[in-house]
Amino acid sequence: QERQYNFRPTWKLNVTQPVAGNYYPMNIGAYIKDTSANMQVTLLSDRSRSAASLANGQLESMMYRRCLVDDSRGVGQALNESYVVTMREWIVFDSPENSASVYRPKAKFIAHPFQLLFGSQNNDMEVDSTSVYHYSPMNKALPANVQLSSLNSNDDDSVIIRLHHIFQAGEDSNSSLPVSVDLASLFSDVDISSAMEMTLGSTLPESQLKRLHWNTASVAGEEDTKTIPFKFVPGAPITVTLQPTDIRTFLVKMKPKADQHPTSSVRWN
Repeated sequence: QERQYNFRPTWKLNVTQPVAGNYYPMNIGAYIKDTSANMQVTLLSDRSRSAASLANGQLESMMYRRCLVDDSRGVGQALNESYVVTMREWIVFDSPENSASVYRPKAKFIAHPFQLLFGSQNNDMEVDSTSVYHYSPMNKALPANVQLSSLNSNDDDSVIIRLHHIFQAGEDSNSSLPVSVDLASLFSDVDISSAMEMTLGSTLPESQLKRLHWNTASVAGEEDTKTIPFKFVPGAPITVTLQPTDIRTFLVKMKPKADQHPTSSVRWN
């Protein structure tokens, strides 16, 4: 979300705290850009912090706060965070047109780094051609702008799948476009026998959701996008279309493919 120094878009700001009033939350990163030089500097962090640009060409981020006096927020004491903070930061230099295609995927890898897993083996056991060295439930890679946010098994052998379009509208000429994913061809060892779209928390079928209707105004440069309804047809491609920033949740039933063992079960956590 774009921020402007000493400015609020919906009311006239009376500047009484020029520093604190221009600090904003930074969940994954912040950037400044110079349109005349066609250059953008993006700062990525491994944790939520706050950031500000208090002068042209400057970007600063707050690691932690140390106050000399109580800030009258209810704590009743000065906030003296004197412990050592160890964090990692990444800086991306690129043009404004290309920056999002670099920092959006990078931010996901920062938030969800690779995990090393090790197994134990008996000395009497021999490693042979039947040993499993790697496994992925995915049949193919997802599009670069889509994240598989959840793949969880329920007690009734159903599986919750959440797909997330990680780009905002207008961020990138290609990656910010709507993207479609076929769930039927996504997994290698199983077939999907049924699928139903759910609310984000997977507590209610999306078709039963009663939404509130608001009177809204369009923002310049941001086109209104409508979610394409999901419909499951047995034997047909299970196509899900994601608009920018969409997170869509599905409750699916799976069964092993014909060439798998008939007693196999699907369990992902």
